[in-house]
Amino acid sequence: MINYSDILASIIHDVKNSLSVVVNHVDEIMVDEEVSEKVKNSAGIMQQETRRANNQLIQLLTLYKLDKERLNPNIQEHNVYDFLEELMIEEQSLAKAQNIEILIECDEWLSGYFDQDLIRGVLSSSIGNAKRYTKDTILLSADIEDDYLIIRVDDNGVGFPEVFIESANKHTDDESVGNDFREGRTQLGFYFAANITRAHENRGRCGFMKLKNGNKLSGGCFELWLP
Repeated sequence: MINYSDILASIIHDVKNSLSVVVNHVDEIMVDEEVSEKVKNSAGIMQQETRRANNQLIQLLTLYKLDKERLNPNIQEHNVYDFLEELMIEEQSLAKAQNIEILIECDEWLSGYFDQDLIRGVLSSSIGNAKRYTKDTILLSADIEDDYLIIRVDDNGVGFPEVFIESANKHTDDESVGNDFREGRTQLGFYFAANITRAHENRGRCGFMKLKNGNKLSGGCFELWLP
């Protein structure tokens, strides 16, 4: 019997690899001194949308592994400030082209336990979303509250619609996550975040995500709570 989910996963993997090649070529255009600013601006838009599509494919593959129980998070201790700084550097060049400033607010000695690659994927998606809606500033921050490591992505845009916050914040329950996603009320990135945070477990407590408005900046705030 044909396993269509395995075939789909294989196709997604191939498309993801092709998009990675496109991203690399666009990166070369962005740093080529002989290329005009107009072309670089167009390349910047292409770079952002290609990376967004690539991130979504990575999320689909990760969710496929979760569904097949093939995903084993590699949870280790990491310096959170260094982790956020790496994220900022990765996003900085494109952010500057969009006149967006990315800031960090975090104790330089703060550490936490998480799968670095999985959480990077979640935060990259959130930062990409914030870039689309912010006025000009994105803030990456982290601290400890109630024995959870909380990592936040704030922006100074118009914020999330209240109905969307209510729906997304129900993601502490497996059934509501699945129902919301099937009924089209949530985006893939938030569904992915809900599952990845839940995969982080410590002493019987699972991670979870939250959305709110007007936290450290005036717009939306995306939070990861990791035990």
